[in-house]
Amino acid sequence: MMSSDLSSKFHQINLNMREFSERRVFEFENFQLDAENLLLFCDGEQLPLTPKVVATLLALVERHGEVVTKDDLMEIVWPDTQVEEGNLTQNLYILRKALGSSTDGVPFIETLRRRGYRFSADVSLVQSRPRKSESALPPVTVERKENIYSVVDWRRDGRDVSADSIEPTLQPVETVAGIVRRGWIYPALALLSVIIPGLLVFAMFRTPPGRASLNAGSELTFLQLTDGRDVNEATISANGAYFTYHETDTGVSRMWVQQVGHSTAVEVVPATTKVILSKTFSPDGQFIYFLAAEKDAAVTSLYRIPTLGGVQTKILEDLHSTVAVSPDGRQLAFTRSARDAKRSEIIVADSNGANQQTILTGHERRLIWGGLAWSSDGNSIAFGEVDMKNPTDVGNCTISAIDPKSKIVRELSVDKWDNCGRMEWTPDGNGLLFIGTKHREGLTTRRDQLFYLSIETKEARRLTTDGNRHQGSSLGVTREGAVLIVPFNRSSQLWMMDARGDSNTARQITTGQGDGRAGIAPLPDGRIGYIARAGDALAICTVNADGTDARQISAEPGQVEELRASAAGNYFYFSSRATGKPRLLRSKVDGSDLVQALDDESFNVDSSISTDGNWIAYNSAIGDGDSLAHTLRLAPVGGGPFVQLTNEFSLTPNFSPDGQNLSFIGRDDTISVVSVPGGNLVATFQPQQLPILNIGARWTPDGKALAYIVRQKAVGNIWIQPLDKSPPKPLTDFSSGEIYNFAFSADGQKLILARGYPTRN
Repeated sequence: MMSSDLSSKFHQINLNMREFSERRVFEFENFQLDAENLLLFCDGEQLPLTPKVVATLLALVERHGEVVTKDDLMEIVWPDTQVEEGNLTQNLYILRKALGSSTDGVPFIETLRRRGYRFSADVSLVQSRPRKSESALPPVTVERKENIYSVVDWRRDGRDVSADSIEPTLQPVETVAGIVRRGWIYPALALLSVIIPGLLVFAMFRTPPGRASLNAGSELTFLQLTDGRDVNEATISANGAYFTYHETDTGVSRMWVQQVGHSTAVEVVPATTKVILSKTFSPDGQFIYFLAAEKDAAVTSLYRIPTLGGVQTKILEDLHSTVAVSPDGRQLAFTRSARDAKRSEIIVADSNGANQQTILTGHERRLIWGGLAWSSDGNSIAFGEVDMKNPTDVGNCTISAIDPKSKIVRELSVDKWDNCGRMEWTPDGNGLLFIGTKHREGLTTRRDQLFYLSIETKEARRLTTDGNRHQGSSLGVTREGAVLIVPFNRSSQLWMMDARGDSNTARQITTGQGDGRAGIAPLPDGRIGYIARAGDALAICTVNADGTDARQISAEPGQVEELRASAAGNYFYFSSRATGKPRLLRSKVDGSDLVQALDDESFNVDSSISTDGNWIAYNSAIGDGDSLAHTLRLAPVGGGPFVQLTNEFSLTPNFSPDGQNLSFIGRDDTISVVSVPGGNLVATFQPQQLPILNIGARWTPDGKALAYIVRQKAVGNIWIQPLDKSPPKPLTDFSSGEIYNFAFSADGQKLILARGYPTRN
């Protein structure tokens, strides 16, 4: 949650360091662990780890050589606090990445299956007193731009400044100056790395009465409301007292309400197989409206429940949007498809579902999209609208508002948007807050951000600058101007393991933050092609199987995805949106000779290359004005007319090892196989519950089964579906982390994963 009072000034912050007369320091190899201050140093330099992460390490180091169970470890690190096991898993992952392996190649932290964890290195304990010189730190000047703080200078004025009197001053500046590395730079950075994030995260978010406007001289303060929970589609009550969200695990959903500032959540909708969707509080905070649908049902219904739990009342059926509630709580606004299915309608009804009235029938072949938002004066309902003539084009979403009484529609934004999610009005009605992506920023780190749209100027300003994406369906604004958002991020590195799936054989081979998620392409010589993110760039890289010689081999275009390699290992195939529409491109594996791979004007993204190198199968997407038609096509690699393989909804093709068949994902997440080039249906399978099928179903090296990702209990694993139609079964056995992409090595002996841990609060 953050405050939308953006008029506050920069403040001077006093940072006081506590001097210890004596402290315990554990040493192992080139690391030093300060037990009292919860700081970890490597060769004298502090590592940027949070106190809880270091506390996890301390619990293991103090008991080095002993097996510490998961339950004991959680009790030591989080005494008298109930937290998810994922917090411990994440801490251990961060520690293993920071520590690496000992000099003899053994991990510092061992996992003993079904027993616990053990710190394996030799540890020595030293008692130390701070040297006098350590307590004399000069004043530090810190410059701030948005959420970035930089130490820009150290100055001595002839006085001996003690550690208890450090006063960094935050100066508003237009540019971020470079860090001047002098004498005491590392102790000061260590201090700032602990204090400043704490001030940002835990600062008070309440806006003073009467200050609910957003001004150009903006400052945001944040309060974290949850700790590692699987938060989905969250919002907050207008009085700022309660927020609600739901969790989903193995096909079962639960809906929770939690008081702001308290860690205890109340289950208001118990375990259900229904799919729970968007939620809205009534203006008085007494009720929550939420959408839900039976599994595999085509109709979504609206329910109402008391905020702290009680009887669920079904209000309406066949809704297609977040429900907006009028300021007096007497009416609801929502969208649904018109009878001809070519238009969307905005409908207003009484709070009990009666007296439904259509106030707007949208343009033909334009879909009213995103969450409706009803202004506090009752005179405007904001909405987004997507052009379905070219639904995969960028910049096809517009933002408008309708007066529910006069039914006059006015444009709110002069900008075009790649997407526009949930919307909420500011309390004063002068602006609109929404989660969106600006034109042509869909593949950058600026996608899915919180924006403020000025009603007067029609110009939008991005408010979030923390590098995270944000759930497009999670948003809420209180009457005092506090804004609830759900930021999320995903780390991803390349891992290699035995193709039989034993997680004990898995080892990490890259260290980036976004490696392989957008594509993995093993080469016959043992190298691995993959897509990595560096800032806003998505580039093709290669790395050896042992993690050495990682290098970027492409610079243009700067945004690529869905990487494939030819069986001979001489070409990479990938998709790019550099020209606006997705296009399949081809280059040599060294990045040279970049050309367009297909002569097809439809949108094409996913592809697969036959083992003989003669054919390319790809997903073709055509906007017909009402929807987006996805089919599979087959074209000669050297150029020529395509062959239509499927006419029904079909995505993400993958060639079988013998090149005779093609797998694809059909409607309702079915996995199907067709023959090539005839396109005859060979088999269709229902996947295991909670599949992740955005990369399709890949063939096992022997061609006897299909492999795909399944996410259960917040853990990703690969499952296989035998072609003989026997039940699916797990291939990998990971107990933590998620898998975003995978591929079998060219020789079929190894499994390469893009694997990591998500963060969402």
